[in-house]
Amino acid sequence: MKPLLSLTALGCTVTLACGGAATTAAPANTPAAPSGRSRIDCPVEPALTALARQHFSADRGDVGVSCVAIYRDGPRWLLDGWHDPGDAEGVAFVQAYVDAASGAALWTTGAGEFDFPSGAIDRISADEWTAVDLDSDGKDELVHVSGTSAQGYDAQSLDVLAITDSGLASAGTVSYLEDNTAADDDPAATVSCRSTWKLVAGPGGAKALELTVVSDGAVAGGCLSPGRHVFTWSGTALTELP
Repeated sequence: MKPLLSLTALGCTVTLACGGAATTAAPANTPAAPSGRSRIDCPVEPALTALARQHFSADRGDVGVSCVAIYRDGPRWLLDGWHDPGDAEGVAFVQAYVDAASGAALWTTGAGEFDFPSGAIDRISADEWTAVDLDSDGKDELVHVSGTSAQGYDAQSLDVLAITDSGLASAGTVSYLEDNTAADDDPAATVSCRSTWKLVAGPGGAKALELTVVSDGAVAGGCLSPGRHVFTWSGTALTELP
């Protein structure tokens, strides 16, 4: 059985999460802003792409961008996307953390780094962002479901990401979906599982992540066991409750 593809296989890391052209966060998981704080909604098109071009250093070629509104020491936007200059240089996957009040970037990662083939964009199968204050400290963290699909192999992961002064730092990664049934006819080699997640009450008034895993075949690789899994956030790490 061939290994399942992942964002890491594309050369992307969880601290530089690959972005697509749209953000789709499950409405049931879209939390209110931290208590007493207000997020500012992301720009709509064409202003969103114009802002991405500015901060992605993309004065030519194509740009794809998604945006998530955040509250952390003030209202912020995370722009997550790609820049393809169209001249065979390759593709840059870029993130910009923007002060929503002024439109200025507080940091940018990946701009001008055309390290990926253009086909990497087409392999992105999931790019879902949700901002949530997991530890009730008045500052948002990010939950990101990302994935790739190619040649009958599908893989997605769920990451909890802390926002730092220079980029995003992964606090924990959980396999969210794996499926090779379109590529492997051997039942003994089949991997097929998928997950859903939601926010639930955690210890001490904090929030926790509840994942429900369903398997349609033999579970292997990085899949969690079928059933319910609850993870808490310590401020630096994601831990599964017994």
